[in-house]
Amino acid sequence: MIPRAGIPLRARDGRPGSATLRVMPALSGSRTVPPGGIDWIQRHARSRVNDVCAPPVLEAGPDVRGWSGLDRVAVMVHWSADGRVSRSVSETVGQLTGLGYQVAVCSTSEAPGPLRWRHGRPGNVAVYRRPNVGIDFGTWGAMLTAFPRLRAADRVLLLNDSLLGPFAALDPVIASYEDAICDVWGLISSNQMSPHFQSHFVGYKNGVLTDAPLVRFWSNIRLQPTKDHMIRRYERGLFPLLLRVGYRLGVGFPWHYVVQAKQNPTIMGWRRLLIYGFPWVKRELVWKPYHLLTDADDVAAEVSRRFGQDVHAWV
Repeated sequence: MIPRAGIPLRARDGRPGSATLRVMPALSGSRTVPPGGIDWIQRHARSRVNDVCAPPVLEAGPDVRGWSGLDRVAVMVHWSADGRVSRSVSETVGQLTGLGYQVAVCSTSEAPGPLRWRHGRPGNVAVYRRPNVGIDFGTWGAMLTAFPRLRAADRVLLLNDSLLGPFAALDPVIASYEDAICDVWGLISSNQMSPHFQSHFVGYKNGVLTDAPLVRFWSNIRLQPTKDHMIRRYERGLFPLLLRVGYRLGVGFPWHYVVQAKQNPTIMGWRRLLIYGFPWVKRELVWKPYHLLTDADDVAAEVSRRFGQDVHAWV
């Protein structure tokens, strides 16, 4: 079971907490090349995403600018080649709205026509589209820049669609985040390559996204030559910034609970995560398992045994 208040990593005064952070990038799908292709990337390398990409455009649902009483908000990044929205995305946004979150989904799918919500879309979820530029960090930055009032919410979740599930209620996960005495909370920590939060689910509290260092970070996401460069600069680069500023950090599932140092928790530690109450599995375990992972073929059976779900129906 996850500790209700999460695990503190570091106090605001800089003292280490009870867990320290290291993983493979948690960025979604095959959205590595924007519509203009490799030549476009090379021409615009190092440019600010917001300078070379059109802002998000509302496709369905209520405009974020009309949201009232901003207390809990979530921004979820979506991508699919054909415009389909998976059961995982529908279930995630449905549960979050049920837990009192106002949710915006921003899709970078290049498919023509509206997104296809095969498993239903809550009517109060705002759906935006933007070009496939800057992977997930570019999209989160674009949403926070286009709608700066989101930054001021007391609770802000930034998510992507790289996890399959949740196969169970999100209440314990959200309680861990909301009850933790921290400013920034990561669902999973990692010490692979360097200490960081895996980017698929990170929560901000107490309006810290309005602080100048985080405004600068999210307003200045720049295109990098490759996806790996983007991950190194932004997914792994965010954590040192949080430490330098002195934010109190918390984590739901510390890496050392499930893997050895230098390993990816959501890949090598997927089975232990389920034991600890993690209600997801990483999508690439089903799509394209890591070649050194010996038990990838057990994922579907384990999800079926624990949750009674066919994991392939959530892709």
